[in-house]
Amino acid sequence: MEKTKKILMAAIMIILSSPKMNAQTYEWQKPPKMGEKELEMVLDTVEAGTYFTYSYMDNQDLRKIWSVEQLYKHTYDKVKWRIGDTFPDFALRQFKYRMEEPVTWHNYSGSIEYEQKHYTRYYYTSAIIVIPDVPKTPKPVENPLSKAIDKVLMEVREGSRIALDQIRVPTGTDKEEYKDQVVELLLDKGFKVVAKEYLEKLYEEQQNQQSGIYNDRTTVQENNFSAVGYYLNVKLTETSLRVQVINVSTGEYEGNVTIKLQE
Repeated sequence: MEKTKKILMAAIMIILSSPKMNAQTYEWQKPPKMGEKELEMVLDTVEAGTYFTYSYMDNQDLRKIWSVEQLYKHTYDKVKWRIGDTFPDFALRQFKYRMEEPVTWHNYSGSIEYEQKHYTRYYYTSAIIVIPDVPKTPKPVENPLSKAIDKVLMEVREGSRIALDQIRVPTGTDKEEYKDQVVELLLDKGFKVVAKEYLEKLYEEQQNQQSGIYNDRTTVQENNFSAVGYYLNVKLTETSLRVQVINVSTGEYEGNVTIKLQE
């Protein structure tokens, strides 16, 4: 009678600690939230002790009764130890548990007088591991034309005069539209875009200065840049982009950059 009473009391306590009877529902008992990514389901087993009964007597039941909070913390700590370094922002969702007490019989002497029953209490838990599903920010696609211009004009002083000499594009590409893109980029980067004829005129006047032909109305003054300006050549193909810059005064290439557009 005493044994039956103990078992009944233990069963009542288990029922009272069940999530179904618990008035409070924790976040970790609810399903995954919007914006959370499910990693995996974790299963855990907690052994809460064994109660021994003999055919001729009962002993004290020292099996532990785990609350849902204790079971959750036990599972959480094990998951944290395993993946906490990799996923420090992990959380558990849809935490559930059940309790079982399988009975095993033992007889150590062969006599029914010493027959034992073992009531081992197990808690089986399950939960879903989730992490914040933060969308990856796409890496901004760098404009190959802007990149090429930056490289080729690296040694050209900001504010220099630049004229477009040759613009070559593949069939099907609007040449004038592409030319406008080049001009806009040059202006955005702090250069002065002038007509090719303007640089030719400045170059001619510079040559006249050097030969002694000079008047006060000449366009090229002493405080101008050492070079009259630069010509820019752009050649676009289906697989590459080549940009060249040429010093008008010297005729030398100041930069030559080729960027592959396709592997």
